[in-house]
Amino acid sequence: MSDPVAPSGTTSDPLRRRDPAATHQRWIEHLDRVCTDEQTVAAICAAAGVSVPAFYQ
Repeated sequence: MSDPVAPSGTTSDPLRRRDPAATHQRWIEHLDRVCTDEQTVAAICAAAGVSVPAFYQ
């Protein structure tokens, strides 16, 4: 039996990490879309689908 092959354009390397600068930029853009000045951190996290500790991380 052969090893499974990752679909084109993806990697099967579990140690490969995302570009931190690109991830940071995507989060800034996402939060700009879901946040208002009146929202609490908990409300922002609920809208973004992340936990409060992950937000601060």
